[in-house]
Amino acid sequence: MLAQAVADPERTLGVWYAVLLDSRRVHHPEVVTQLQQLAESEDKVLACLAAELVGRALMDAIDQPAMLQQAVAWLRRAGAVYEQQGDEWGYAGVCQLLAVVYSRLGDYTAALASLDCAEATYLSLKDWQNVAGSAIYLRGAIALWQGRPQLCLATMEEALSLIREHGDRVMEAIGLGQLSIETLRYGDPDRARVLREQALARVRELGHRSNEPWNLWELGEVYRVIGQPDKARRYYDEARPLFRAQGHGFGESYCERGLGDLALAAGDFATAIGHFTAARALASEYPDQFWSQLYVTIQLARTLNGCGQPGEALAVLHAALPVATASVVKGLHPGLMTAVAELALAAGRAEAAATLCGLVAAHPMTWNETRATTARLAAQARATLGEAAADAAEARGRTLDAPTLIARLAALPPDLAAWLDVLAE
Repeated sequence: MLAQAVADPERTLGVWYAVLLDSRRVHHPEVVTQLQQLAESEDKVLACLAAELVGRALMDAIDQPAMLQQAVAWLRRAGAVYEQQGDEWGYAGVCQLLAVVYSRLGDYTAALASLDCAEATYLSLKDWQNVAGSAIYLRGAIALWQGRPQLCLATMEEALSLIREHGDRVMEAIGLGQLSIETLRYGDPDRARVLREQALARVRELGHRSNEPWNLWELGEVYRVIGQPDKARRYYDEARPLFRAQGHGFGESYCERGLGDLALAAGDFATAIGHFTAARALASEYPDQFWSQLYVTIQLARTLNGCGQPGEALAVLHAALPVATASVVKGLHPGLMTAVAELALAAGRAEAAATLCGLVAAHPMTWNETRATTARLAAQARATLGEAAADAAEARGRTLDAPTLIARLAALPPDLAAWLDVLAE
């Protein structure tokens, strides 16, 4: 497969030709070592391709800054060769990858500079599709990682307008789908439903089968969030066999986690544990699915706490904290803090719970559904503390920085009392 990719001299597949390789295989240490050896080849095309793939493999070590810096070095090496050879698409693609790695290092200035370079190159090539795709997938994501969800939504809307100007129905379906995801979290859930239904209609109209299960799954998410579990389950069940038929194990994991969320909301903890455990197992086969793995881990911990196993819940959360410190999973910080707030309430630490609720309520990346959960927890803490004490605790929470707090918790053992004492310091 590597040879087949190298044999494409026109680079018609662009930087994303790497999807030809099984992502799980590319991340294997032996494969990385082989690619590093190939990067020393006198054949510049082969060496450049190998260097880029090494960078792609290393860039998923989101909780290891030193390895991310190595990814930067390998990608810059590949980019320099592409630039020397006049391969503008290859160079622009590497700039996009560098934008992702710099974001994972928390250097958003460098990330945006790399993205600007990529988009300028695409514009010079009159490649509007990559400009729009870059905005939807990367510029919007960087806005989120910076804690600016409304900028993310505006960026996606602008890209969707560009796509519609050119009448590209396939890209319109993709753009509608991505906008729906973030609108569900940070905007109007009913509009998210309309956007997703439009995306599914486009995909079916075009016969774009590979995208159909993703739209079905996301419709399940929409109906779960707006409180229609039967419809949500129907869409999850419709998506799951399509994912399986297409060999998307990580897609199946998304359906399992959706079913787990439904069971958790219904208080069916045994069923929820089964789904979340299955989702973790499926997602763990894909190193680049760290976001999904962390989300499922948080939900599994909440479930364990709900069924009276706080010690097990704390251990599960503690094991996930190193990954949670990474800058590109900031969107899950409010959910993680909500899980700790639930543990605090269960342990009779209402003041700590109120403090965490204050943090989550003020966090710019808190999802709509998490805000509803936090409001419920805050009310419970307030009933115990009284108005004045609850106000003071929530006010303190609003002064806390989630990444700093998570880093401090990661340095502690899985001891809830020690974790909550940090809030009072």
